[in-house]
Amino acid sequence: MFTKITTVILLFSFASVAFCATAIGPPSVHPDHPGKCYDFKTKKAHSPGEVFTVNKCTRVTCNNDLSFAYATCGSIAASPPCRVVDGNLKLPYPKCCPTVKCNK
Repeated sequence: MFTKITTVILLFSFASVAFCATAIGPPSVHPDHPGKCYDFKTKKAHSPGEVFTVNKCTRVTCNNDLSFAYATCGSIAASPPCRVVDGNLKLPYPKCCPTVKCNK
């Protein structure tokens, strides 16, 4: 009994692991926008703590040290009877990410 419960707990623990890719860039500042993260590609300034989306399914956060933190979908794979289902890029991150679905 204990082994079955432990196995179930471990499976749910692994299932709840975020399937994502993250990165943090160096501080990005512009002299005309002190105290803000500056995105040189879009030419927009963002306040620390501000969260926004780029490239359809990437969440970007302006950190207190004026660096950008990026989170996007990670790579996933599935073995039969499971399969990878494409995400809906119209939804915000992480709801836009692909998922694994298994037949019963």
